[in-house]
Amino acid sequence: ASMAPMHQAIDLNKLPIKIVGIAHYDPIANLQNIIEPREKFLTRFGLVKNDKYVLYGAMGSFLFKHEDELPEVFEELMASGKLNVNKFIYRAHPKFKKTDFSDKLSHIYLDSTGEYAIGNKDGLGDNEYLINSIYHSEVLVTGASTMAIDGAVLDKPIVCVAFNGKTPENKVNYWESVTRFYDLYTH
Repeated sequence: ASMAPMHQAIDLNKLPIKIVGIAHYDPIANLQNIIEPREKFLTRFGLVKNDKYVLYGAMGSFLFKHEDELPEVFEELMASGKLNVNKFIYRAHPKFKKTDFSDKLSHIYLDSTGEYAIGNKDGLGDNEYLINSIYHSEVLVTGASTMAIDGAVLDKPIVCVAFNGKTPENKVNYWESVTRFYDLYTH
């Protein structure tokens, strides 16, 4: 006789159990209800309907010590024409200190609107704002962050960097490098 699938002594064949995801993704089930028109959303960044942007989801300098160097790298790529988008939006991690570089970098927009508590972003809660940020972007760039999962759920191209900024690789301690996450993290 075969045994019924058991998890924590619960027989899945005898109980009406529905396996679901985390509540963070619930709004995506009704995406049409939370996605703002592209034109309206882009005005936050000084962009217009057909403008394109790359969204960078920061991990925070506590985890990725040289992350604050990345906006300057992206500024150089955009100024040289190697990155063909109108804006690079750097979404600061809501938990960690934010470095304001917006006065020095003309192609970069510091988006520090993320909060852990539900906030008002011109009518959008923080989760809905994040979803719109990813949805309207051309590509999502991040380190070893759960932002990559958010991008995958929204079917966005994702680039996970293993790049420690402008600091030469041999000058970055392994335990302070972003590359360590790719050795140790499952996501």
